[in-house]
Amino acid sequence: MLSFATSRLPRSLPLGTTLVSRLQTRFGLTIATSPVTGIITKTCKLQFGHSVDESLLIHETSYDGLLDITHGCTGVTVTNSKLYTHWKASLVGHSDNNGSQDVAITVTYANNYWFNLNSRTPSFRFGHGHIFNNVFDDNNDGINTRDGAQLLVENNVWTGMFGLVSSEWLHIICSIGTDKPLYDTDEGFAVARGNDFGGASNTAPVGTFTQAPYSYTLLPVGSVRSSVTASAGQTLAF
Repeated sequence: MLSFATSRLPRSLPLGTTLVSRLQTRFGLTIATSPVTGIITKTCKLQFGHSVDESLLIHETSYDGLLDITHGCTGVTVTNSKLYTHWKASLVGHSDNNGSQDVAITVTYANNYWFNLNSRTPSFRFGHGHIFNNVFDDNNDGINTRDGAQLLVENNVWTGMFGLVSSEWLHIICSIGTDKPLYDTDEGFAVARGNDFGGASNTAPVGTFTQAPYSYTLLPVGSVRSSVTASAGQTLAF
């Protein structure tokens, strides 16, 4: 097992069982260019460094995802990490035309903080994904299950669809969260349990992935926000 505690590591990691721990980077991370098994991304901070409404053309066309998981990877876990301030967050499965390889993908996202992101929170093709105890704040998109993906989505929390912005002279109700926290394109599926969608709705068709093949602890949905925001991300000073 290899452990990285620096931002100076290659963007693509075609390795075996790998622990990426306490990483802070502004350039994103791709796992991987060939099938690998057993990668754990833990307590990392992944960002680009600007608000999603700054230089949108640069964000959309010049930079890819903060954390992309592709080419049939299995046993990938992303936990206690902060993904924020970027156009594209996390893509699982890189192409609609790679289903024969990517149907094997298995990814777990647990106890992560997703903030100020335009899309892919995450976007998931073909494989199986387990997404639990995550917080999603001020994002323009939600979880997108695509191309036959089967997701199990449990005890996650989203920013409410509407909030009050006020000053001494003016009070405005405005949209501050996504109106599609969990949805499908091209026949993706999801089983959703115990989530707080912030007043919005899950529109993904019900899937068949009802039980993850490992033991895990679900936080009460009312405790997810305080627990995750206090601990997610690289917290060491270098």
